[in-house]
Amino acid sequence: EEALNREKEKFFTPDSLLENVCIASIGPQTSKTCHELLGRVDVEAKEYTLEGLTQAIIQWVSCYAFKLPVETDLERGMKNEG
Repeated sequence: EEALNREKEKFFTPDSLLENVCIASIGPQTSKTCHELLGRVDVEAKEYTLEGLTQAIIQWVSCYAFKLPVETDLERGMKNEG
């Protein structure tokens, strides 16, 4: 079992564990923190409520299933500033 755990540690890295995970944010401050800690945000709610977050995730999943580009509000803001 110890040898298996060592093999898992070689195979799974923190970055690889997040590859197929949607990182969703309820608003700009949470997005900023996600970027600082995780390096990315996949979707940010336009309305900063649970319902808004749910809708944003549904939209992201719909686009992700068809491999369509999804641009977060934070990315749009960064493009507008830069």
